[in-house]
Amino acid sequence: MAMTSEYKRKLAVGQAYEEFIVNNWLAFFPYPLNMHNGKYEQLKGENTEGVEIKLDQICKRTKRLYIEIEEKSNADNERMIQSGIQRNDNTVLFLIGDYEDAYIFDVLVLRKCFMDKPAWLKMFGNSTSNGWGMPLIMVPNYAICHLDFSNMYLEAYS
Repeated sequence: MAMTSEYKRKLAVGQAYEEFIVNNWLAFFPYPLNMHNGKYEQLKGENTEGVEIKLDQICKRTKRLYIEIEEKSNADNERMIQSGIQRNDNTVLFLIGDYEDAYIFDVLVLRKCFMDKPAWLKMFGNSTSNGWGMPLIMVPNYAICHLDFSNMYLEAYS
């Protein structure tokens, strides 16, 4: 089945966020993010550096980061495909946040967290996406760092 107009809208919003991250990346790190553009290149990963970028527009309201693990572009599609931290590509880092704050995680740490199923882990899903929520209060225990775009400040976690 073809992508729904809602999926296309969300994809465009996500791509705008990717552009925001790429444009601000060098304020925090000494190397650029080189985004893959073509469909074939995207199968390798979002960029050559292995950073998966996700916008979570409601994380401040829900007080959780939504870690997607599978999706489909149309609810009528037969099955979900792996996405986010479960993609089988070059992804080693997972960046998620909004236009004020973003967090970078090691993908293997997030996968282990999902497998361990800590008491705070809550599953979420709908007809086109499945994932789990990480309470913002737990983020420093799992993330590598926090990017504060308001102050252009990087906070490293130990």
